[in-house]
Amino acid sequence: MKIFNGDRPAGTDAEVLAYMYPRTMEDPLDTNWTEIYLYVTARVMSQHQQTEVPMDIKVESLRDDQIRDLRYLKEWIYQRRLKARKLRRSKERAKALEEVKAKAPNQLGLFV
Repeated sequence: MKIFNGDRPAGTDAEVLAYMYPRTMEDPLDTNWTEIYLYVTARVMSQHQQTEVPMDIKVESLRDDQIRDLRYLKEWIYQRRLKARKLRRSKERAKALEEVKAKAPNQLGLFV
């Protein structure tokens, strides 16, 4: 499913969380990315009707520069997903072509 960010396709909030979560375990995030992470977490939790985010860490809005960074991240995730899908399809096509070529000599023998 394509989630559109304005007129350009972009990743979802859940994908942003899935991408950012392992990063939070490597090193602490700076203040901007922490606010973005908490903002997206609150949105995903509300979409899935989970418990409320505690008020002391809940971020309800972002600044313009943070919104720009979040949009960029969502577009980057979407592009990476497309690239991975194309690579997987090309590998599947190459494998199918090899299978057809391997069967071809046996199939031609049926018509001789």
